[in-house]
Amino acid sequence: MLTKKIIELPDTLQGLLESIIQRLVQEDYSTRVKKLLCLLHCCQEGVAEQDLQGAMASLEGVSEIPTMYWASLRRTLSFLLRVGRDHRGKDTLNFFHGSVAKAVDQCLLSPDNCHHIYLVSLADYYEYKCTDHVTVVNQLPRLLQEATMNSRLVNFLRKDPRARSIQAHTRARYLKGLLCTHVCRDGFPRSQAMICGMCSMRTGAFGQVTTIYTIVSRCY
Repeated sequence: MLTKKIIELPDTLQGLLESIIQRLVQEDYSTRVKKLLCLLHCCQEGVAEQDLQGAMASLEGVSEIPTMYWASLRRTLSFLLRVGRDHRGKDTLNFFHGSVAKAVDQCLLSPDNCHHIYLVSLADYYEYKCTDHVTVVNQLPRLLQEATMNSRLVNFLRKDPRARSIQAHTRARYLKGLLCTHVCRDGFPRSQAMICGMCSMRTGAFGQVTTIYTIVSRCY
């Protein structure tokens, strides 16, 4: 049946990758191959192995993934991954090519529309378990934004001490999409806005909508 199987293989790189990934998932009874690929797809760049392990543990509701299982996963998926180094000198994992990420999206994420589950697992790990504040600041706001967890995003930006290192323009970019877009006119319900003393003394503070937006962003 080998010749028949070869003939049935897709004739494009993208189709071949999807076929390989589907077979790997079907042969993995623990479903960890699928979880690892989906978690990695939700990371825009190389992510530390220990962070992936922590996110997968959060996803499965356990304290940690046994080393033996993790080594087996890496070996199974090694031909799809690229190993690098992060700012701490630790190993990072990423897909070796964008076509792999596209194949994972097409055959594992798009059919079930389950991005949210993996985004939340990564966000939970970075917010509650990751000890590297630089990584938390770089990863968590984006994950919360993509998962549309708006209240949690605002709470992190306003109250979490780790968020103080985020630059003002980056903070404003995350908050911009959460601002109300309705024009306030007479007859609309109104509520009092609180502005800090420093911003209230700015020259022309209430002259333009964009200026007011800057004030509110800085007060956050």
